[in-house]
Amino acid sequence: MKTYIAILALLIVAAVNAQSGTTTDTKPAEDDDDDCPTCCHHRHRHRLEPITIDSTRYFSVLPGVGYEPLLDDITTNLFDFSYSQKRRTPDKFSYLVPDQVEVRKVDHQDVDYTSTFVSNVHQYTEKWGSKVNIGGTYDSVKGSFGTSHQNAKTYLTKGSTSLASTKANVELYDLTVYTSTPLAQEPRFIIESALCALEYGLDFDAANLLSKFLGDYGSTFLYRVHLGFRISSQDFVSNEYVKQTGEQQVSHSASLGFLDLFNIGGSTSSSTSNLDEYTNNVNHRTAIADGCGPW
Repeated sequence: MKTYIAILALLIVAAVNAQSGTTTDTKPAEDDDDDCPTCCHHRHRHRLEPITIDSTRYFSVLPGVGYEPLLDDITTNLFDFSYSQKRRTPDKFSYLVPDQVEVRKVDHQDVDYTSTFVSNVHQYTEKWGSKVNIGGTYDSVKGSFGTSHQNAKTYLTKGSTSLASTKANVELYDLTVYTSTPLAQEPRFIIESALCALEYGLDFDAANLLSKFLGDYGSTFLYRVHLGFRISSQDFVSNEYVKQTGEQQVSHSASLGFLDLFNIGGSTSSSTSNLDEYTNNVNHRTAIADGCGPW
């Protein structure tokens, strides 16, 4: 379920960047019984042409069609509608059909990643804890929530390990959907609420909001989609190793181990022996990948 949420999140993140606006005040005339609206007969025939992939890695996809990014393979319907169904937005002002869909593969990307190093629970809560300003006698109250946070504090409390955490976002594909309708206030509010829920780890609430958005508005308001994956790792390394090697080298080795773990490439001048030594001193590792990506 988290994979679907992550993919949907990537879909709606870019939709927020679409231009603000409202729909037209005039409803279109009702259609006859043809297979698709008269206004889209020509576009319909054009879009049924075979899909080709050229040397520039640009290729077109049919509206409402899903695809597998890693295989360049057209798969299932992304939205459950077709021209013959004549689906419209809830306000009946426009059809749930984008004008054009285009995909560009990202062949090269400089991945920004950093490793954060902490050696005790106090430092951990300083970096990841929730800070609540009390005022008066107490300056603040700090706490960390969730299973991963509790596990991290448990390992750190034992006094034998330190934590090296690394995160990165990797973009694989860049999808642009050209629409004739700008983003109105109501769908924008739904999108922003879903993003806020994801930020706070409320996956179930985010899924409900995204389902409502796609169910009510379909692809009408989608503008740009970034397909990729979010990855993170937490390494609990031996304190003895940290003392001998130094925090800076440990953080650097954690970054290299991160690249090696998720197989996203990268160049380094460090020797393989340094990475092997670091890996041998990792007492516990947690790795998470949200979305579709190689690792």
